[in-house]
Order: sequence, then structure tokens, then C-alpha cells
Amino acid sequence: MGLSKDYRWSSQISDITRDPASAAWGAFCPCLLFARNVHSITDGDVSFVRACLFHLLLGGCWGTAASFVCGPIGYWFTCVPCYAAQYRRRLRQKQGLPEMPYSDFTTHFLCHPFAVCQEHREINLKQSQSVPGPGGSTIDRGPDETVTHVEAVQKMER
Repeated sequence: MGLSKDYRWSSQISDITRDPASAAWGAFCPCLLFARNVHSITDGDVSFVRACLFHLLLGGCWGTAASFVCGPIGYWFTCVPCYAAQYRRRLRQKQGLPEMPYSDFTTHFLCHPFAVCQEHREINLKQSQSVPGPGGSTIDRGPDETVTHVEAVQKMER
């Protein structure tokens, strides 16, 4: 697949402020966030439970605990980067993303929790772009605007 020179990841690997909820999941329970990513990347071919259990069995819990003591290098002593890198590669291939600034394995080896969060942000961005929805907040709309929006969506579907 040819990559555009201008296309990059939508966020930097350390850009955790863009999605604080995924950053919290990535820090405290990355197995759940990773499993959700894998389920989306594989279009449901790999179940959430299977991905989560493999992450745990390969040292996910131990790596998370070690990360609180040693920082991101806590995953250096687990097999998680080997397992996670293959799904990062599939995501990149699926969405035409460059392998930068490091290889998929190196990215997960050096900072697995951040890599999982970046992948999650990328998946969410792609899904939000493919699902039509209201342009603005629906909470601030009056009833007339909401009805107009629903009618416009129904016309597009026809």
C-alpha cells in the first residue's frame, strides 16, 4: 500500500491529554484497552476476551505493575511487545500509517501503554469519521433544529 508523504498519525505517542480516559485505561489496565483495539483492528476476528487474556498471560499485569515502579520500561521483561507489535502493524497497514518514528516492536517495547493509547485514539478517529452524526452538540439544539437534522439524515439514507 502506498503511503502519502503528508499522512501521519493523528496524534503523537505522548499526546495523552487528547483523550484522558484512554490514558487512564492505558496506565491502569492496558489489557482492556489493548483488547478493545485488537477487536477493532481485526474487525471482530479476534475476540475481546481472547486478546485480553493473551495480554494478561504474556505479562500484561506484571508489566503494568513494573511500569509504576520502573516507568514504561516495565514491559521490557514481558512478551507483550512482541504480541502487541503485530496488531500495531496491522492497524498501520489498514489505515495507511507510516512506521515512525520507531518500528512497531520498538514502539511497544519502549512505551507500551502510550502506544496502546495512540492506537486507540487513531481507531476512534477513523470510526468517528466514518459514522455520520450531528455536526454540533445535540444538547444545545432546540427541538426544531433536531427535527431538521433527523430529516436531513433520513433524506441522505434514501
